[in-house]
Amino acid sequence: MDLNQAVFTVKAIVEKERPILHIVHDEDNEWQFLSDEFATMDDLMIISLKQIIEIDETINDILSLAQGHEAHRNHKGGKWAITK
Repeated sequence: MDLNQAVFTVKAIVEKERPILHIVHDEDNEWQFLSDEFATMDDLMIISLKQIIEIDETINDILSLAQGHEAHRNHKGGKWAITK
């Protein structure tokens, strides 16, 4: 796992205003870490995988998520539900 890989997220997560509740690992091996809040293009940010783990260490539990899959949870620390 390349911790320097760029990932997509939103400003509210980076600023620790909202938790990561939705993760997408798409077919192109790109990652998205999102909250439950509607986001606009202006909210989007690109940071490293290492930085997203520093924001929420529980992300380590889901890094085996296969490409083309998504994970959802209800709250930080909650159990991840995996969908394709």
